Amino acid sequence: MVLTKAKEIITANPVVVFSKTYCPFCVSVKDLLSNIGTSFKAIELDSETTTALHRDGNLVPLLTEAGAPVKSSTA
Repeated sequence: MVLTKAKEIITANPVVVFSKTYCPFCVSVKDLLSNIGTSFKAIELDSETTTALHRDGNLVPLLTEAGAPVKSSTA
């Protein structure tokens, strides 16, 4: 179900920003894209669903399966 949703988002949107609402760099990128007129889909990673996926160890495998480049953190 989640993998299908991820694939739908990536297929339907040429630019997807995986963001956190409180991240100043994310805000800057979204502002930049808006200012230059680029359509994009923002996925806010601090949403409850995404946080739960990460906490349970399911987010990185899901993103990897969807074809997103993912670098795992060992810290």
